[in-house]
Amino acid sequence: MRLLIFIFATMSLICSDIEVHKLLENEHYDPVHRTTVDFANHSKRNYVDMTSEGNLGIVYRSVEDVGDRGKKKITVFYHDLQSHELEVITSFTTYRVPQMNLLLVYDNLDLPHIVLNYKYKFIHYSRRKDTWKERKLPISLRRMLGGAVQKSRMYHIVVGKNNNLYLLLLAMVNLKQRILLAEYSQKRWQIKEIPNVPQKLRKIFFVEIYDLQNFSILYKKLDNLCYAEVENNAWQEETVIKAGNLEEAGWEASLVHNEGKVYIASTFRRVVSSGSLVFSKLLWSYRAKGKWKTETIADQSQGYSGSDGRKYTGASPHSFFDEKGRAHIIFNDISSWHSKGFNDFTEGNLRHSYQKGSTWKNEILYPQVGQWHKKQPLYEFLYPVAIYTRGKLHCFGIERVTNGKTTRFSGEKPMTFSIVHIVVD
Repeated sequence: MRLLIFIFATMSLICSDIEVHKLLENEHYDPVHRTTVDFANHSKRNYVDMTSEGNLGIVYRSVEDVGDRGKKKITVFYHDLQSHELEVITSFTTYRVPQMNLLLVYDNLDLPHIVLNYKYKFIHYSRRKDTWKERKLPISLRRMLGGAVQKSRMYHIVVGKNNNLYLLLLAMVNLKQRILLAEYSQKRWQIKEIPNVPQKLRKIFFVEIYDLQNFSILYKKLDNLCYAEVENNAWQEETVIKAGNLEEAGWEASLVHNEGKVYIASTFRRVVSSGSLVFSKLLWSYRAKGKWKTETIADQSQGYSGSDGRKYTGASPHSFFDEKGRAHIIFNDISSWHSKGFNDFTEGNLRHSYQKGSTWKNEILYPQVGQWHKKQPLYEFLYPVAIYTRGKLHCFGIERVTNGKTTRFSGEKPMTFSIVHIVVD
């Protein structure tokens, strides 16, 4: 395990000087998420955050073998990228690597807060001066929702407009999604279930919170991409993109505000009845004259593809505006192929689209090779995050390398994980 930053490559593409750093290399377990890779999980944007001064921090874990009986040591780190300080938040040993999520947020005083969950436990770490304080959140999902909780996950942690911290959780109970919102105020946590949640809600991509009864939310409902303003627990729902037969709008999505307006980057895909991908593309949606308008930004991969062809792109979009009011989107291409009768795919080859006048320009920030060009190993770029500060674009992601012919349908699939930090001037 290597924990020091070093420059991996420097290149020039179109109009950008690009530096690539590795913060952690060759881990055998995902350093920021569960033990199983989960695509289209946008809670993973919360492993990186930025202070009001533009300083960046990241939280991640390492897994080390200790002893000769399969015991593992789990260590959670907080890495301040401005000071280059690396702090151990917690460490414990176990015989089985737990399903664990890690979230980081800075409060209105620029103090870091880390929340992790595993084994249905939710633990909050906050720093005051040079010490970290641990609190167990008073969350018992089975007590609140009954014993039929099939699974749960933390989706987002945000600072509300009232400067309180809010943690959004999604639980499945009797095959129905239930949303819970935990609020941290005056050094205490309280939690409540959100009422009137639309039926058939599937994923949550974005939430902006004013208080426990008022927030805005971007989500997938059935196969449609929807946005809602919630006032006093009343949902004012709008359909941003409606999907047709065997289509999915909002496979993945990202929302950004600019000058009081809402803009959404999303992945739109079509499948056949067996579930195999037909195409995938990147869309950009915005309100115009009271209606949602949508345009296609990219519909072809660039250098990263599988034997199914190039019509697969737009995965894991993350959008922002720069100081000149120009829109930017980072996203992945998709390498799609069929293995043993099943559709297999990987996401990678990080790309950047940005507005220039009335058109969109494209560049590749982190080139990778797809399955069609190199059968083994398989390269992916997971959970990409974009943060723009001090005139520079910082992109983070997890590079997974799988030493096998498939990522999903074979037996043993040895793989390694590295945290990648890309700086674009």
